[in-house]
Amino acid sequence: AERPAIVDTIGELEAVYASSPVGLVMMDRELRYVRVNQAIADMNGLPIESVVGRTYRDLAPYTADVAERLLQHVMNEGRSVRNVEARARPPADPDNEHIYLMSIDPLRDAEGEAVGLMSAVQDVTEMRRAEEEAFLRLAELELVHANAPVGLCHLDPQLRVRTMNARFASLCVAGQEAPGGRLVAALLPGPIARPLVPRLLAHRHLRRSTIC
Repeated sequence: AERPAIVDTIGELEAVYASSPVGLVMMDRELRYVRVNQAIADMNGLPIESVVGRTYRDLAPYTADVAERLLQHVMNEGRSVRNVEARARPPADPDNEHIYLMSIDPLRDAEGEAVGLMSAVQDVTEMRRAEEEAFLRLAELELVHANAPVGLCHLDPQLRVRTMNARFASLCVAGQEAPGGRLVAALLPGPIARPLVPRLLAHRHLRRSTIC
């Protein structure tokens, strides 16, 4: 009575393996592909049956020298590696460099000897590009903030100053230039603080920067 449930479970696992967006690979000791899922086939621009039986070098000769050293190291040492980042031009897109995140595990026989490898490969090219663009954008904003000709500060909902630029610091009461979580009303001189603070209080539910 239990066999259909086991068969169903195996079928579900097979479906997950086949449809995973992460590339899944099984290799033998000669670094031939024994089994791959559709994601790996797509990276190579080939159907699954054309990938199985070929070696890493067959499909990616330009990066084989580096990749084979890593794969053989895992095989020989019998130790897994996690989240190794590598750059390569995949056969499916040879004109563009892609960034891959890989984890590799040794496959062992009943005696514990490494007889192959299992690897998970994820194309993180777009994610890394987005991170780089965000980093550059943040650097640009920080440069603008630091060199703006007007006073800029960032306030929390309690109107404590978290950051300020040099121009804002120049407006502060002498000796109060370091924000340190001080209330904006205590940092600015009365003629500036008196008209400004009520307006800020009316909008303190908003996370905002202030221009002076």
